[in-house]
Amino acid sequence: MSRRHPVRGLLAAAVLVASLVAPGLAGAHETGHEPDENLDTELVDALVSVDMGAEWLEGTDPTPELTLVHVDGEGVQATRDLLIGQATELIEVEDLLDLLVLREQELVERVQRTEATIARRTELLAERRAELAIVVESLGQAAVERYVMGRSPAPLSTDLADVYELVTDVRLVEAAVDDLIELKNDLDGVIADLELEIEGLLAELAEAVDALELLRGQLAAQGTRLLDLQRALPETLVAAREARTRAEVSGLGLSMVTVDAYLSAERQVAASHPECGIRWPVLAGIGRVESNHGRAKGGYVEVDGRVTAVILGPVLDGEAENIAEVVDTDGGALDGNGEFDRAVGPMQFIPQTWRAFGADGNGDGVVDVHNLYDAALSAARYLCDGRSSLDGPGRIRAALLRYNNSGVYADTVLSWAEDYDEYHLPSVPSELFELAVPAPVDAVAAASG
Repeated sequence: MSRRHPVRGLLAAAVLVASLVAPGLAGAHETGHEPDENLDTELVDALVSVDMGAEWLEGTDPTPELTLVHVDGEGVQATRDLLIGQATELIEVEDLLDLLVLREQELVERVQRTEATIARRTELLAERRAELAIVVESLGQAAVERYVMGRSPAPLSTDLADVYELVTDVRLVEAAVDDLIELKNDLDGVIADLELEIEGLLAELAEAVDALELLRGQLAAQGTRLLDLQRALPETLVAAREARTRAEVSGLGLSMVTVDAYLSAERQVAASHPECGIRWPVLAGIGRVESNHGRAKGGYVEVDGRVTAVILGPVLDGEAENIAEVVDTDGGALDGNGEFDRAVGPMQFIPQTWRAFGADGNGDGVVDVHNLYDAALSAARYLCDGRSSLDGPGRIRAALLRYNNSGVYADTVLSWAEDYDEYHLPSVPSELFELAVPAPVDAVAAASG
């Protein structure tokens, strides 16, 4: 089996998004992390070994680099280890099959050589036995002639046909008997040697045939195992990928889908507001302060980004300390209060702001304040609105004060943002994908077409 599988699509986007990851939060301290310390190299090696990197990257919703980081969570390690184990075993089985096929060829050639040698030796044995029969018959006749006609000193021809003809000549009787006895003894020795050699060759042939039968059984068993692995690997890959989506990114304490929502917002705003430069750690800082990343009130972020709990801020009636008064702006449609507004969702938007900046962050055609993809993108758009650049802590802080006019709030978000910025998101290893190279255009054909 070849380990080379055709790439089923272009992954230029993976290269593009990797290039968009900035070296660090503007103004944040250097992290000192090694470039790829968060990359699950064992997983990458397994995917590369079976040429399934393209399938892994193309079949996943999260950011490609994010699917390759170390993660924690119940069940995720088991599926990861199963994927790595199956990929490793598949390579081992392929290598073993290669060796077994070579060994089979060697045994087949050995059987063929032994059979050919046996055939030649058997043919030679038949010839020598035929010669011996002539000699024995000639000896019998010579004995009669010697008894009847006497002796003769004349030499005997070494040709057996001549022997048969001349032994009746009285002059050759004595010589014929002596030579025939010597020739018979020689033939007896040659025949015994041939029979012994053939017996050994037959034993060798039987041994080779038994070894070939055993080896072909191994080939069949390993071939079956290879097919089983080839069928199981794609299913295990999907299971491992889905388990990782629900897992937490090691060292961050955030689920992969949560980090992906922030990364997705960063990259979409980089396309729509390239001058802004908002980065995901800032959005993560807001999400941490506003709703603990959608985990407030016992909720969590599902794989599609929707938060399971309805997260509502306090009623903005101005009665409590540090609570502003915001008269209802949406008839209670978003926050359920027709008198005063309340902040809604994991990024805590008041209805009026949501109407202005709400966006579809996950491409499902719905703008949902309770979906972290949508809420994160909307927060990024709001922070970047009317600003040329967020290239330093001062400008970021000013944008955060617009989000929530509290110095403590802005400083807390920035502190969390710096913590998250210490996490290094590795780039996609080039071994995992191949970019299709367009075939050269035939200028003559193009002109004539």
